[in-house]
Amino acid sequence: CKSSLRPSTYRRYEGIVRQHIIPSIGKLLISKITPLHVQNLYNIKIQNGLTPSSVRYIHAVLHKALSQALKMGLVYRNVADAVDKPKQIKKEMKIWTKEEVEKFLSIARDNKHYTIFLFALCTGMRQGEIMGLQWNDIDLEKEVLHVKRSLSEVGGKLIIGEPKTNSSKRLISLPKILLITELLRHKEKQIQKGFIDVKWVFCDSNGNPLRASNIVNRY
Repeated sequence: CKSSLRPSTYRRYEGIVRQHIIPSIGKLLISKITPLHVQNLYNIKIQNGLTPSSVRYIHAVLHKALSQALKMGLVYRNVADAVDKPKQIKKEMKIWTKEEVEKFLSIARDNKHYTIFLFALCTGMRQGEIMGLQWNDIDLEKEVLHVKRSLSEVGGKLIIGEPKTNSSKRLISLPKILLITELLRHKEKQIQKGFIDVKWVFCDSNGNPLRASNIVNRY
């Protein structure tokens, strides 16, 4: 159901259905889909170079759709349960060393989005959470911030929504280097530009929230 999904999640699901599922089994009646149809779909995707994790994502979307069809009485079983999905390959997470972090920050220091990069490194916040941060979320006296929302871009439009999970609504302690050295300096720069009452911590030249896609693509 579209109303139960985050806009960005719905858009991803829609893309999976349109690009991978419909071209393969979209012409079949849902009651006529067999495990063999689904297995062939996964096998062809793997043969065409799609990664196992991507095929597992296709499986998750299709399985969810068939589960809903089962609830609605359109099918008598979820045929995706009878299919072998690709094994999950766990990749070792590569973490920057202290020296790599320092080198990155030294190079990024002259970039106008330096505070955003520092925020990501110091807090571990998700991209959308950083973009959705407002000044009233930050308690300078207690040196903490509240993660209350996430800002995502769907179809060219900015969408303000809830953090990814309930546990994502959290309290984060702000390191001294971020709170005193950079965050207050960033606020002062906004005031100098005339953004005295702007609510967004990271805003564009008009005081509107930044688009993460612009930062990722350009910087």
